[in-house]
Amino acid sequence: MSSHHIIRENQEPALLIDDLNAVPLPYFEQLLEWSPTILTGDDALIQLQAHGIKVDVWFTRKKEATPPPQDHLLIIPAGPAWMDTALDHLIARGHRAVNVLSETSSVLELMYRYADRIDIVLLGNEQRIVVAKPGLNKWKPAGETIWLYGESNGVVTEGLIRRGANEYVTQQDGFFSVTFSGSYGLVGERL
Repeated sequence: MSSHHIIRENQEPALLIDDLNAVPLPYFEQLLEWSPTILTGDDALIQLQAHGIKVDVWFTRKKEATPPPQDHLLIIPAGPAWMDTALDHLIARGHRAVNVLSETSSVLELMYRYADRIDIVLLGNEQRIVVAKPGLNKWKPAGETIWLYGESNGVVTEGLIRRGANEYVTQQDGFFSVTFSGSYGLVGERL
């Protein structure tokens, strides 16, 4: 017996690729399974083409961009903050979520700026980082590493032991909780 699912446009998270090497190849292949809208900038475009991956939207800083040999590619001029332009593009087209492949720490600030408008999951540096509202409550086994960003706003944890700057470990099997004093915080876990 087979299962059929109706996929509505923009239902699955888009895939914004800053660095194709931000995650292991098997993990990247899983992200492609639902045929997401793929967006990229100049740096990752050549990598994607070399792997035979079709890009839907290319954000370029080049004044005279030569389109790659691919059908149905939307080319959008963008400045150095091309990822902001990409997120604005997704929001304008009704996307509610995006997975971002990047190892750039500046994406953390980007996540805060867009937290009210689109769900962003950052994948890179062997972490999966999400925007969390105050009062996060999640189950994890004992000994799991959790990273908390936004501690300058004040963080209260339960079920976690601090191990270093931004780094915590779960005390036991079960739920841990995090409360940020601000509207949002960022929570990371291993990929």
